[in-house]
Amino acid sequence: MESSTLPDGQVITATSDIVAVASHVDNDHGTIDVVENGVKVKRCSIYPNLSCEDHVRTSEVGKIYLKGRFAAPVSLWCDPAGKEMFRKSGFRQPEAFLGDLKEALSKVAGARVAKADYDRQAIPLEEAELALSNGNYRVAIEGFLAASKGSIESLRKSAEGALEGIGKTGDNLLARGKAAIESGRKDKARELLKLVAGEFGALECGRQAAELVKSLELDGKKGS
Repeated sequence: MESSTLPDGQVITATSDIVAVASHVDNDHGTIDVVENGVKVKRCSIYPNLSCEDHVRTSEVGKIYLKGRFAAPVSLWCDPAGKEMFRKSGFRQPEAFLGDLKEALSKVAGARVAKADYDRQAIPLEEAELALSNGNYRVAIEGFLAASKGSIESLRKSAEGALEGIGKTGDNLLARGKAAIESGRKDKARELLKLVAGEFGALECGRQAAELVKSLELDGKKGS
């Protein structure tokens, strides 16, 4: 099926809103060289869009549902919680596969989210989490703000919670900057406040820090 049904244009379009996992347990094969974004990389000879490491990981998924001897190929259809709804044994032509997909979707209750809508919110969230782990607050805030505007509640709450945590970090740095001003350590205050203004500029603490930086600069000009 990986050479005919899965690459079919209609199948690709129809499966864009589901999570499709190829669980091929035959791991005794080599790699091939392919070019991605102008760079030559090694990929699985059976699934050229995957690395062999990814292929091995996905092969473990099928073992959760398939035990003992079984006819291959077999298509397993699961609900969002991972519970098997039904399975189809044997090769499935594109038309039959699309019918299976329609049957599976009819068995899933509740509202559905298109993959494009999910990605529009999930990708900024993932990028923000990575940026935060690297200490890049400005990029993290941008991503979390974008994710917080989406309609998927679980992703929105994750983004809002992360923004709250980042805001506390910015507030603490702002407080330290203000304390440095009060103690006459203007150079230290300027350093801290510029950091907050640059990294946390989209938040209230960043806006306050920017105003304080301006005030310090004006005081410096008056003093000179």
